[in-house]
Amino acid sequence: MLIRPAATSDVATIAAIHAATFPRQGESELFIGCQLAGFPLVRAFVAEIGGEAAGYAIWAEKSGFRRSAVVELVQIAVATTQRGRGIGAEMIRASLDQVTAAIVARGDLVAAIMVTTAEDSAAQALYRRVLGAEVVAAIPGLFARPEVVMVAKPSR
Repeated sequence: MLIRPAATSDVATIAAIHAATFPRQGESELFIGCQLAGFPLVRAFVAEIGGEAAGYAIWAEKSGFRRSAVVELVQIAVATTQRGRGIGAEMIRASLDQVTAAIVARGDLVAAIMVTTAEDSAAQALYRRVLGAEVVAAIPGLFARPEVVMVAKPSR
């Protein structure tokens, strides 16, 4: 599996995965295109298996470029045909490594990792296992179900 930075030529492919994964969200191509346009504040990645997109991950730096950066896993999705194979975990690890390397290359460091998800989402277990993230807050009434904020401190 190859985890690489997303390019504008990936928008339609990523948008198809987005639409299948998040059916309540609309305008998938517009959303993904906007994410890619946010580089370098926003960094998007594609997981490829055999030259085909198997998923994507989007990261953003919170509150601008800081010496002690806080990065957020904005969104991650795995193609429905590829789920249950560990692709999500590997995408998180590999893309976070690339985000961290870019931040370190400019002389800064990653101080914290943040992710939000639905309170009843099975993704919480993934974020705990892969990132070491723990729930620090819950936000009721934001979306259809309460949202939780999870935070992890990177290992140094």
